[in-house]
Amino acid sequence: MRFRTISDLRISARLGLGFGLVLLLTVVAGAFAINSVSTVAKLTSNLYEHPFAVTRSLLEAQVGMRTMQRSLRDVVLPQSAAGLEADAAAVDAQLDLALKALQAARARFLGDPAQFDKAEQAFAGAGTTAHDIVALARAGKMKEAAAYLDGPDTQASRAVNAAMEPLLAFAANKAESFMHGAQAERDRTVYLNLALLAFTVLLGAGVSAAATISITRPVAGLRRCMSILAEGNHATTVPGLERHDEIGAMAHAVEVFRHNAEEMAHLRSDQEAQKQRA
Repeated sequence: MRFRTISDLRISARLGLGFGLVLLLTVVAGAFAINSVSTVAKLTSNLYEHPFAVTRSLLEAQVGMRTMQRSLRDVVLPQSAAGLEADAAAVDAQLDLALKALQAARARFLGDPAQFDKAEQAFAGAGTTAHDIVALARAGKMKEAAAYLDGPDTQASRAVNAAMEPLLAFAANKAESFMHGAQAERDRTVYLNLALLAFTVLLGAGVSAAATISITRPVAGLRRCMSILAEGNHATTVPGLERHDEIGAMAHAVEVFRHNAEEMAHLRSDQEAQKQRA
């Protein structure tokens, strides 16, 4: 059983095979690039949706607590009943905002959610202290409320800050880890895409050179053979007769021409010999 080689294929088939291979590699490179971009985009999205979102919510919770403490200082100032109630309502609104921000951070936290238990207890303690201060102010006990503000409320504020520090540190470390991962993926994508591009260019150049040589060399051989035949040398061997492509078909046509020319030469030689004998 004879296996077919590249030279057995027709020229159109060889060209189609070579450029089809280049096109396939181009598609593979494009698909890899798209997948890599999707991976980097996912890492960036995770960076935004988790560490950045957690950090933002934690900072909003801290701002809410600090704003609440400023409102508490307004509560203990001498003012009308309406002003007191307005400040008390602001305290409740800011405490509610801080608690919601803390819950939002917990929902997106990538670490152990139990780490939020201490923060929630600190926020609850700060809320209880704030309500006690408001109750004292409503009772007209401004001195006691001010003392409460400088004592238990300050301690509650410190407890909140202490509970928030490890959460913020974890989110910052996770964000840095995600950034490093995204940068590493970006570098890997650039390197592999450049490698694929270089390989595709080299393969295209190789296919082009191979296709050109596979056509020009045998055609040049046939051209030399036909020049020799035109000079009257019919004993030359026609190259490419073993091929099964268009070059082989041309070689067989030249072989027919060579054979006919050789027969004509023999016929003329016989006629000359007969003339001489006559």
